[in-house]
Amino acid sequence: AKPSFRELNPNPSFNPATGEAEFGNAGVSFQNAGATDTILPEEFSGLQLVEVDNFDIRGEWFLSDDELISVSLFHKKVDGPIERIKVPTGGGASFTFFNNDNEAEMNGAEFEFRVSMSRLSDWLRDFYSGGNYTYIDASVERSSLEAIALPGSAPNERSLFNQPENILNAFIGYQNEEYGLDVTLSANQVGRQLYAVTSEGDIFN
Repeated sequence: AKPSFRELNPNPSFNPATGEAEFGNAGVSFQNAGATDTILPEEFSGLQLVEVDNFDIRGEWFLSDDELISVSLFHKKVDGPIERIKVPTGGGASFTFFNNDNEAEMNGAEFEFRVSMSRLSDWLRDFYSGGNYTYIDASVERSSLEAIALPGSAPNERSLFNQPENILNAFIGYQNEEYGLDVTLSANQVGRQLYAVTSEGDIFN
């Protein structure tokens, strides 16, 4: 996986809603308050490609041409995951990104379905419903950068950055081929995610 533009952009950006400043990590010095500061140790300067090994197994049951029930299990190993950290700079504290020098592991399961509501009543034959639920157990050991940049933090296992434990999606739709009409109402719920690693503790949102 490649780093995103946001994760690489060395120019500072400011979020007025939160009062936070953020820099990407392209492996160059950062301009801060008119001075040039290197805010990461050299070995963490510049983001690298992330290697991901993925193993999964999936079973599907087609109730009809348009109906499906499926269950899948997966296991992923992420070498050098990109994560977000709060570090001190000349102008205060800023957020940036780095490659964790440990390997993250993700284990999970997903359940998905789509069925016609005609199973309840014939007058509901143009309606359908479905959804999916995913459970993910994602963890990684604290990086050596955290031991350097975050006083008092000891290397130990924690949640993986930006990875929720639970993801739920559901929808209900109406499809009328005669009028070429297809309307869908959907909703989703995502569990809490690690927002950043800081010296005050891990921040979740």
